[in-house]
Amino acid sequence: MPLRAPAPLPGPLPAPRPGRLRLVVATVALALAGSTLLAGPAQAAPAGGRTVALGDSFASGEGLAPYRAGTDTATTTCHRSPRAYPELLDEGRHPAVSSVRSVACSGALTGDVVADLRPGDDVAAQTAALSRRTRTVTLTVGGNDILFAPVLATCTYTPVPALQGVVLGRPGCREKLEPLVAGATAGLAGKVPTGPGRVSLATVLAEVHRKAPRAKVYVTGYPRLFGLTGFDAYGCRVGSVAGAPLYVSSADVRWVRAKADGLNAALRAGVAQARSLGVPATYVDVADAFTSHNVCGSGTPWLNGVLLAPTAPPSLDPATFHPNAAGQKAYAKAVTAAVQARPRT
Repeated sequence: MPLRAPAPLPGPLPAPRPGRLRLVVATVALALAGSTLLAGPAQAAPAGGRTVALGDSFASGEGLAPYRAGTDTATTTCHRSPRAYPELLDEGRHPAVSSVRSVACSGALTGDVVADLRPGDDVAAQTAALSRRTRTVTLTVGGNDILFAPVLATCTYTPVPALQGVVLGRPGCREKLEPLVAGATAGLAGKVPTGPGRVSLATVLAEVHRKAPRAKVYVTGYPRLFGLTGFDAYGCRVGSVAGAPLYVSSADVRWVRAKADGLNAALRAGVAQARSLGVPATYVDVADAFTSHNVCGSGTPWLNGVLLAPTAPPSLDPATFHPNAAGQKAYAKAVTAAVQARPRT
């Protein structure tokens, strides 16, 4: 089926800025396609923490600078923020959560949690931070496994005709990406073999349990990035580049929401598999908490749209489509509730 061409924009079109605009928009498109996937994990902290946070950029606090020392350098972009949800847990001083040590890293795949996939860079697996002293583990991983960044790059488009050859996304991304995302999601759930750098969630949890046999593990889901309100004729407006609006079409919004639900279902399945093998794991839902607080939701956004960093020329801010400070607090609230609800043994 041919891709639907957007209707003309009402009113005058934004005038492209020669040269620089092309560079800016191309930078945004390319960065959306893989910036978080290319970020290299920092070296894992020494083992022994009572509470250890594992996972990707949603757990590290991507976008909430300033970051912890050593996690925002030319060679290390894990971007661990003191405002990320794992560190907010420690503020409540719950007996089960103390001395939080985060080794979460922007761009992490499931494979990065359990193994050193980058030989020669002195980067340890995240599970190297675990020990028999560890009592609580939080884990947020899987978004990069199912191609989070490329999906959003392919779905984000502009209805400005002069820039449609520069902004690489377009409406109808489902047709291009459905088989890839479905396969990756099934791999995360342990239903089919996984791709390079990826393992099933149950495999991750088994390794966590092996390294920290006394720890209770809390696996968070992901929010639906988009709401279903605030659309105009072109869909959900997610940002702009040099005056050119950027959108995700309403049909693609619904598809991305369905893929988020599929991701969360895969995480639930992985937790269930691990529990059947004796791993004390709990799934923590966050999707409902973000209802109306997503991009194009009816409430105050807890997630960012497309953001540009104040560089010359402007470049994509890695906080794009990530939880803001309020979103990290929502994660912390959900995990805290799960910790408090779980019987102490």
